[in-house]
Amino acid sequence: MEQTFVLPTVLVANAFGLFLVLILIASNFWRLKDKSAEGRSILCLWGLTLVGCVLEPLAYALDGVPGMVAFYANYTVNSALYIINMLCAFCWFRFLVSHMQFRLKFVHKAILGGFLSLGAFTIILNCFMPVVFDVDSNNVYVRKLGYYLFVFIDHGFVIDSLILYLIGRKRGGLLKLFPVWVYALPFVAGTVCQSLLDGVSVLCSSYAVSIAGLLASLQKNMIYKDNLTGAFNKAYLDFISYQFSKEKNKKVTAILLNINGFKSINETYGRDVGDKVLQSLARLLSHAVGETGNVIRYSADEFFILMHSRTAMVSSVSIARVKANIADYNKLRDCPCKISVRMGAFEMDFGKSSINSKLNEMNQALL
Repeated sequence: MEQTFVLPTVLVANAFGLFLVLILIASNFWRLKDKSAEGRSILCLWGLTLVGCVLEPLAYALDGVPGMVAFYANYTVNSALYIINMLCAFCWFRFLVSHMQFRLKFVHKAILGGFLSLGAFTIILNCFMPVVFDVDSNNVYVRKLGYYLFVFIDHGFVIDSLILYLIGRKRGGLLKLFPVWVYALPFVAGTVCQSLLDGVSVLCSSYAVSIAGLLASLQKNMIYKDNLTGAFNKAYLDFISYQFSKEKNKKVTAILLNINGFKSINETYGRDVGDKVLQSLARLLSHAVGETGNVIRYSADEFFILMHSRTAMVSSVSIARVKANIADYNKLRDCPCKISVRMGAFEMDFGKSSINSKLNEMNQALL
């Protein structure tokens, strides 16, 4: 059978993707130490894309090669590629959930797990009953109807992430901005091209482009991040204040927190323990607020929660979650010291007063 692809072209396309990911890893090597869910998702995307860029040209090279070894290798490599493509889409979803601080419901998690299990089961079934793809008598890869099940699953994860993002934007407003198109657009373009055009191999390379856009966006956001806690910093507060000043609705709810006796924590337990307390508190606050707002470290022991809502219920629920999270933290055996805070909620009108004057007013109220 005449080949519908040019192997050197396939090799060049995937080599480009491979080198791009390697360059991204080299320039973001510090992310290898990031143990957060967001960091692990990026690491998984790197690893899956690297393997995919190697296996994709191998699958094309095995196409039409005679012999049983080539037959089984062809089956194995193509099966792995289906799983890799599915996991790349899922890792992007997992990254966005972590980055936007979404709280997924159990049913949502169960549905996601169900689709992952369905994809894995279908690939295993395909080894005995070709429903996704087959390797014919000439050892040539042939798509089957089940191929479109994986198109549905892969795009389903991406569409689900976009829906969640829109929900987050509605709840968090200006506080929840992230250019999701930097990943979604290259991914969709790559899958559409590879699905519709025979002999085109751009899928794994499109993942590499998506990761590059993703990391570029994260790098831009780093100027607004506190190095110690991972919360936003005062530069972000200045930025978001300017953004809100241009909006018609300039009112939001804010919660100010001070750690009780933080100076004595540093003096008694040392600055390392003090740093761990700050990191733990920032994490607890982020979990409490979720997709409805952002946590800002305003000063050494002072945190500021900005929420895109003026309803008393939202602020009271968030305060209750903060208290519950701190209480749970204080019960941990490895907790270096107990945390207690002073909190106050207030309405912030960016059109009438500056953030600094309002915070000074709230600080006096908390004393």
